[in-house]
Amino acid sequence: MARTTFHRLNTALAIAGAATLATFGLGPVALAATTEHISNGSFTSSVDPWWGTDNLSLKVTSGRLCTQVPTGTENAWDAIVGYTGVPLVKGDKYTLKFQASASVASTVKTNVQLAEDPWTATLTRDTALSSSLKSFTYTFTSTLDSDSGVLQFQVGGGTKAMRFCLDNVSLTSETGSVGPVGPEQVVNGSFEEGLNPWYAYGTDSADVQDGMLCASVPEGLENPWDAGIGQNDITLVEGKDYTFSFKASADPKTSVRANVQLGEDPYTTYFSDTVSLGSSLRKFSYTFTAGADTSIAQIAFQVGGSSSPYTFCVDDVSLRGGE
Repeated sequence: MARTTFHRLNTALAIAGAATLATFGLGPVALAATTEHISNGSFTSSVDPWWGTDNLSLKVTSGRLCTQVPTGTENAWDAIVGYTGVPLVKGDKYTLKFQASASVASTVKTNVQLAEDPWTATLTRDTALSSSLKSFTYTFTSTLDSDSGVLQFQVGGGTKAMRFCLDNVSLTSETGSVGPVGPEQVVNGSFEEGLNPWYAYGTDSADVQDGMLCASVPEGLENPWDAGIGQNDITLVEGKDYTFSFKASADPKTSVRANVQLGEDPYTTYFSDTVSLGSSLRKFSYTFTAGADTSIAQIAFQVGGSSSPYTFCVDDVSLRGGE
C-alpha cells in the first residue's frame, strides 16, 4: 500500500480520536450468532483443559470425565470440577447443557461465575444426581461482564464419598436478534487472500497467522488511535441499517476501539464501541444506521494506548447492509 495512503489513514484516525465526534444510530447487538464456549465437552481423549481442586483426580472413563469425591468436605465449593475461560457479556443469553451422574444420590451446585474474588455467580443451580446419567439444560441471561468466567460443578459437602461423572458439556451464548442483511461491504474479511486491502500502522508487525490478521502492538502509545488496523473505501448509504461483526482477541487482555467512520475531514463516526478482549477469540456483532452517503468510510480497529505490549488478532470481519 502506498505511503500516502498510510499517511491519510494515520491522520484520519488521529483526528477522529482526538475530536468530539457525532455518533449516529447505534443499535443493539445484532445477529443471532450462537457461539460455543466449551472445548472438549465430550472428553474424547483427555480431560484438558478441565481442572479439579487438589482433592480430586480427573480421569476419562468410557468417554466421560469421572472423579472420586472424598468425604470430609464441609462446603460444596471444597471440591470442584471446573472450566475456566468463558467470556461473559452482560445481557447476552446463554444455554448450558450437560449430562451428569453420581454413584450416591447427591445434589451438587452448578455455577457460572467470576473466576476471582468476589466470585459473583450469574448462574447457580442445585443439580440433583443419581447413579443414572441424566441430561440437564439451564438457560440464563448474563448479569456479568468478564473476559474469563468459569463454569463450576461444586461437588463437595456430601456425607458420603461418591463417584461423579460428567459428559457432553456445552455452553453457548447468543448475541441478539437477526439484524439487517444486504451486500457485503468488506473485502477479504476472512483474510484468505492475505492482507490486501487491509492496512496497519503503529504496530511492530502485522500479518496473517492461522487465517487471522494478527498484529504485535507496542506499549507506550498514548492514544488508541496511535496504532490501527482497518480497511478503506467502505460504502455507506444514509438512513440504511448495517450489521458490523467480527471476531477478535488480545493476549494479554486489553481493550480496543472498533469504529466505522468517515475517512476524511470531518472524520465523522457512524459507529464506535470499546471492546474488552482476552486470549480467547470472541465474536461481536452490532447494528447501526448510517448518517450519511459516502464511498470513503473506513473500518478502523484502534489498538494503541496499552501500558503493555500485546498481540491483537481479528477475523471474519463483515459489514452488511445498504439495501
